[in-house]
Amino acid sequence: MVTRFLTILVIAAISLIFVSCPLNVPSAPSSGLSMADGSSLPSGKESAEDSGSEELEEFILADFSSCLPSSPMIVPNACVTYYNSEPGIDVDVIPAEGDLFGLVEGRILGVDLSCFGVYGYIEYQHVWYSKLFTPANTAGEWIGTVVTNRQYDPFASRLWFVAAPLDADPDPCWPELCLERPEIDGALAFLYLERSSSFRPNIILDYLSPYGDEPNVVIGSSFGDGVDNALYRMGIYGRVEDQWLLGSAPGDLTPFDANGRWCEVVSPDSTEILACLALADQELPSSFLGVPDEEMAKAMAWVKKELPQPSGPEITLTQIPPYGDTTGFVQAHVSGIDPLDYDEYQVVFYIRINVAQPPWEYWRWQWKSDNWPEMETAIGPGGFASCCTAQYLPTDPYFDEVLVIIVEAGTQVPECGDSLDCPSWHSIADVAIDYDHIVRI
Repeated sequence: MVTRFLTILVIAAISLIFVSCPLNVPSAPSSGLSMADGSSLPSGKESAEDSGSEELEEFILADFSSCLPSSPMIVPNACVTYYNSEPGIDVDVIPAEGDLFGLVEGRILGVDLSCFGVYGYIEYQHVWYSKLFTPANTAGEWIGTVVTNRQYDPFASRLWFVAAPLDADPDPCWPELCLERPEIDGALAFLYLERSSSFRPNIILDYLSPYGDEPNVVIGSSFGDGVDNALYRMGIYGRVEDQWLLGSAPGDLTPFDANGRWCEVVSPDSTEILACLALADQELPSSFLGVPDEEMAKAMAWVKKELPQPSGPEITLTQIPPYGDTTGFVQAHVSGIDPLDYDEYQVVFYIRINVAQPPWEYWRWQWKSDNWPEMETAIGPGGFASCCTAQYLPTDPYFDEVLVIIVEAGTQVPECGDSLDCPSWHSIADVAIDYDHIVRI
């Protein structure tokens, strides 16, 4: 479901004597909300999960034309901007072995930052310990330390950083010890690496083709202390159902250039991506099942790809009256439904009004319909539905919030009004397939 908050400037009220809901010819849906006075507002109908979770990557490409789609998506040897909304974790600062402070900095990408954070683990003498748990700021940036015991932690040989829900509650690995990396429910990306006094690798996944695209491209960077492109190669896997499939031939791993850039093609059906940094003469398996084994690589970057969601009905408010306007015309547009199936769905409008006398306030939700006592409004030609909300002049023209929901025909919806005091718009929208909500002050 989609939540939207737009603030609308108050327009001076025009006193009209009679209530009238004029016949309106539906206009084509646009990217903005249309006011009855002809003004418009930007649409803004995007989910909180989308906002703040998308990353623009800009970089210079080496000649990867052998594995890349043709122009205009990519022009080899040119500066190209990519739009990548896939989840991911970048670790920009990795402490060297022996560093007593253990400072770690990075970013998480493509996730709801209010719900996701970073978990960090170290392995010391074959035992994993939880050392880091931190949310990210509004830019996706996070910072922490993997050193809580200066006698042992600075000399941990392996580090593991995971982007996962803040309420995942993984195994703390203490006092019960973890001999293997713990499972973290809801994890979307991780970076695993081995380190020594002279070796500190890093992998960043810069671009992933959307699920189902052909060719399905993975572009990334491998770099860090001791990471020499003459000594190391990349093994890029895509997970198809339960099986991990290597993008290249087992004995012909993916090279990277002097800048650390590499590119590989995986199965278009891949739901997860695993990038492994391995020695150039190492032969990785062409396929495997289950959880990736850290013994197969010096570093690994993993990400769960965003899969296409099934399409369904969507509803958007396209017109509301100015504050105080007694025509009260509200219009919404429905998409994602075959017109032949319009009668299988219904729309219900609600407004929030002050039913107390000033200076007192008592706000109450009330449903509105042109078909009283029926609550539901039918979907008309072009996917439009509308009703007159100004049915009681002392209060209705001055509503401060409007909500429209779409439900399957026959659904029992909240009868908000004098007989039922609905506490919030959330309680109404719970029954909806989709809804749109606007706050007006």
